[in-house]
Amino acid sequence: MEIIRSDKGKNRGRISVARTLASMKRREKWETTTAEVDPDYVRAACAKLSRTQGRDYSVSHTLAMGTQIIVTRNA
Repeated sequence: MEIIRSDKGKNRGRISVARTLASMKRREKWETTTAEVDPDYVRAACAKLSRTQGRDYSVSHTLAMGTQIIVTRNA
């Protein structure tokens, strides 16, 4: 997996969630925080990639986890 950042546009320098998710291999985990990415946007991006590319992701972000977000590619 590679953390990919946008190199142009209004989000220049910020993490490109869709491109980062697409670079993940099976059973790989990505640990990030709410300061870097919005958990709702991560969930939406995972759902879109699941529909279009047939991949399966799980996103963990609970109150007990604080600002931590864990994304796992299952298939």
